[in-house]
Amino acid sequence: MNLWSGPQQARTLLSLRRPQQAYEFFRAYCRVLMRGPVNFYARWGMAFEPHLQNVYVALRDGVPSRIILRDLDSTILDPIRIRPAVQANRLRLAPTTWDHMPTFEIGGQRLAHALLFGHLGEVISYFLRSGDVKLERLTVSVEDTWSELIAATSSPASRRLVRELRAQSNSVKANLPPRGVPITFAG
Repeated sequence: MNLWSGPQQARTLLSLRRPQQAYEFFRAYCRVLMRGPVNFYARWGMAFEPHLQNVYVALRDGVPSRIILRDLDSTILDPIRIRPAVQANRLRLAPTTWDHMPTFEIGGQRLAHALLFGHLGEVISYFLRSGDVKLERLTVSVEDTWSELIAATSSPASRRLVRELRAQSNSVKANLPPRGVPITFAG
């Protein structure tokens, strides 16, 4: 979180002096941030909330290499896929787990919002404020990552879920201060 807001440690940790370096970094960042949460959602039925506060980004040689998710208590599970896995592994959930959990569809909406607007929107805002970068080039990286994730899915059902997540990004807009640049992610 401190990379992009508050102390904005990205200024001291990253050496992104030219716009092309910022674009390359952001492209890698999108891939690292989106790959795991989207795969867990589409393949395993777990909808995380990877907004800034819930994600640690590991850097290797100044490039994003992996993420660590935290605060998993708000994860929304797909009962169709998770119940059989829990039973097969002889695990127990609290008796009221499914009574209090929002629907998996809501989990997908929260995942898309957290990824795009609670996280990547802030990173985009940082780059727009701190360098000579173009919004269009940054959003292309997001769209390219969606395309890569769809192409890498292992089944038609997973592909459908990733496409649905991507489509949700079209329905939400975020205003980025201080420029007030509206961001929409086209599908």
